[in-house]
Amino acid sequence: MSEQLLNALDRYYNTFNDFFPTMPMCGYEEEEMIEIIDRCIFEKKNVYDLGYLSLDAIY
Repeated sequence: MSEQLLNALDRYYNTFNDFFPTMPMCGYEEEEMIEIIDRCIFEKKNVYDLGYLSLDAIY
């Protein structure tokens, strides 16, 4: 895991007081996850609110 992704994960946690769901997102490249995290933080919506993941799905 790159330093950039670790920093992005920290920023996500600090913004939402919740961990970024890395296991369900494991099909994404690190750069894509960083872009998703940046978008979540910019829009102040988590991955579920932006539709990347659903709480109804079983991963």
